[in-house]
Amino acid sequence: MTETEKLFEKYAEEGEKMDVLEALRLLTKAYMQECGMSLGYRTVVYTAAEMWQGDKLKAGCGNNFTEEQVKEPLVELMPFLCDEYDPEYYGKWDIGFGFSDEAFKEMSLDIIDEKEFDEDTLRALCWGIKHMPELVEKWLLEDMKTWKDL
Repeated sequence: MTETEKLFEKYAEEGEKMDVLEALRLLTKAYMQECGMSLGYRTVVYTAAEMWQGDKLKAGCGNNFTEEQVKEPLVELMPFLCDEYDPEYYGKWDIGFGFSDEAFKEMSLDIIDEKEFDEDTLRALCWGIKHMPELVEKWLLEDMKTWKDL
């Protein structure tokens, strides 16, 4: 395991203890930083934030979000997570599709190597990307069960 991979694991473990709203705020700011800079990094950051949203953000738990808001696409929550988020500007930037789990991890390692973000943001990012494969699988299985019940 490389030093960067060890850092990824360390950050992901430390991220577990973060406040969900703080993690989402930091990732929103990181997303904004990558608008106009890097589609890949923007996608990694956005995806990590979606993991936080889907797994840890619950309506009313220390926040003013309703159940409906919590289930909305992340881009709809970003203006509430970060005052600097301007939907007119940041809403026009896209994210990429079709990246493998390995590609997300590799880009995360590059972000760590390049010291692209502060350590708290890296903790939020690494937690999201580390847990992405299991969370996506869990959510797909839940969706399949719902389809089966219809």
